[in-house]
Amino acid sequence: MFTGKSDILVHGDSMSTGTAKLKSLRASDQIQTWIRNGRFTPGERLPSERAMAEELQLNHLTIRRGLAALVSRGVIEKRPNVGNFVSEATPAVEMAIVLPRFVLQGDRPHPIYTQLLSGIQGGVDQRTSATTVLSYRPGKLWEDVGDLLVSRKIRGVILAPGSDVRLAHVEPLLRAGIEIVLVKPTIELLPLGLTSVVLDMSGALAQLLDGVLARGHRNIVVAQNAEYTLHGFDRQIIESVLRRYGIDDFKSVILEIPSSSETIDTSVLESIFLRPIRPTAVVLQDEYHASALFRMCYERHVRVPDELSVGAVFDSTPHLHPVQLTAANSMSVSREHGRVAAAMLSKQLAGEKPLEREIRIRCDIQWRASVATLDSHKNHADRTLLLQS
Repeated sequence: MFTGKSDILVHGDSMSTGTAKLKSLRASDQIQTWIRNGRFTPGERLPSERAMAEELQLNHLTIRRGLAALVSRGVIEKRPNVGNFVSEATPAVEMAIVLPRFVLQGDRPHPIYTQLLSGIQGGVDQRTSATTVLSYRPGKLWEDVGDLLVSRKIRGVILAPGSDVRLAHVEPLLRAGIEIVLVKPTIELLPLGLTSVVLDMSGALAQLLDGVLARGHRNIVVAQNAEYTLHGFDRQIIESVLRRYGIDDFKSVILEIPSSSETIDTSVLESIFLRPIRPTAVVLQDEYHASALFRMCYERHVRVPDELSVGAVFDSTPHLHPVQLTAANSMSVSREHGRVAAAMLSKQLAGEKPLEREIRIRCDIQWRASVATLDSHKNHADRTLLLQS
């Protein structure tokens, strides 16, 4: 339970593993860039691991992992006791994975993107084509990677667009004949009709609401960020589940969280603690909102879940909460998410037209310590049915 301790629990092994993987991806991508730019030609010996580590300001073990990945793809050839050489038959780079820059920087990279990258690269036949990982700053997609993608003659892109990505950033890529698959839907890019492979958070939302209500909670708040309805936080789903439990006062249940492409105002969550009768449960959209609510609970000495149950539909940082957060299993399905996206892009590059433009990867709620059952709830039948299932 959350008893007021301010320490954040971090699974160091999981985070350090994700950091190492992203850094090794950075190393292998840079070495590939050198090869593509002609700095090292087929058959030429590469510098030592320590020399490359010094130039890239990385640990030599990170360089070694990056080299091992290139060996497995056939980009370079390792000759024992001699060194690493550029392969005579280096596969052409056909695909790029384009991500927001923040997920590749810092000591704590986004864990969910580590799994996504692994799935994408596992879904590509590295013997015949290779992938490169590129990143962009907020609002700078075209400036940071657009010209690069076109000049390198990249044929396909798997794009994770932030809410700052606009039509004007993406349309030039399409005009250049680049195939694009999205791994995150945005309202802005809907008119382009791009293929999307997304996590089905709508089903997870329905599961979470149904489970919270079946555990006896009736005085609840559903905090909704109106900007992110495409991520599964559908008001119709919310109202449908509430009606099944006899709750028709949607105005008192749904709390709108203001946001823009740059900021999210979580301060409105403070109103939860100012109500004449405090809710027993809060359903949130993601880990960002959950972290804000956990902090507010700590400041007010409100214990989770004893005094307030907390659940989120999406959670990409499951190791950073003071109480294990009930949320969808988005982490465990992210590798499949990437694999399917890579498969879809490969089909499009082969000239196949997708039968459907949106493919949903099912997510299920994982019930953890942050949500409790209310023993005082009168409707024992609902709770008994839930526990038996």
